[in-house]
Amino acid sequence: KRQRIALTLSELKVQRSGYQAHWGEIADYLLPYRLRLNLSDYGRGYRMNTNLFNSVATYAVETYESGVMYSATDPSGEWVKFATRDPDRAEFGPHRVWLDEAVDVVLGLADDSNTYVSLATLYGSEAGFGTAAMMVLPRNGPEAVHTEILPTGSYWIAQEQYGDVHTVYREFRMTVSQMYERFGEKGHLSEHVQSLIDGSKWEEWIDVGHIVMPNRDYDGDRPSRAHKRYSSCWFELGNAQSAHGYMDNVEQFIHEGGF
Repeated sequence: KRQRIALTLSELKVQRSGYQAHWGEIADYLLPYRLRLNLSDYGRGYRMNTNLFNSVATYAVETYESGVMYSATDPSGEWVKFATRDPDRAEFGPHRVWLDEAVDVVLGLADDSNTYVSLATLYGSEAGFGTAAMMVLPRNGPEAVHTEILPTGSYWIAQEQYGDVHTVYREFRMTVSQMYERFGEKGHLSEHVQSLIDGSKWEEWIDVGHIVMPNRDYDGDRPSRAHKRYSSCWFELGNAQSAHGYMDNVEQFIHEGGF
């Protein structure tokens, strides 16, 4: 499975490479802090807006963000609505009560999380670069979900035959501490990461890949994570050197879940 993913990713990277020069120019003159083409771009602290002539275009993006935010996903309004295939059935007493309660649950999740902060950034990136992506993941704690904007350039997408996106892959960096918090003792971490944990080097950066894709082993009658409709696979990106000087953990997933 890891080999199949590697082949998929190599093809995705070839197909997307033609857009990167365009995105670079957009970032230089419009949104300099929203492009991340390389893993080395993490933690950039130097000034990047030296090519901006003035703030007119950037203000235009901000105006677009606000306009779409309040027309499509107004935090003070009911922008989610559930129904049934049969409109009359949706208005039947018990059905209407259930649908309204479901709307309240979804809006409550948005209110209690960082959803609205992320949505504004999502709309601005879409306006500037022509595409944008936001991931919604479960979270342990008072917030049931956590939204995460994927910076332009840090992810790749693939579509099925009708044009709907069915695969999202992203590359990013996590600290050893973040990896341990997310995966704990059950994560299949490389010898390199384990040695950093043993040495309490919690702030070292580790390059990580994460792909969500259709699961070939999907079985609707089996609720286990290995048989969900979409696979969610996390893995280290080959920066994990073992104590013997060679790459380890390259065929193993840190974690394999699903949606």
